[in-house]
Amino acid sequence: EPFVNIPEDTVREALKVVL
Repeated sequence: EPFVNIPEDTVREALKVVL
């Protein structure tokens, strides 16, 4: 699972772009 290496901040920013 590549998401394990991704910080939560990056994930949140990605979700903001998607939403």
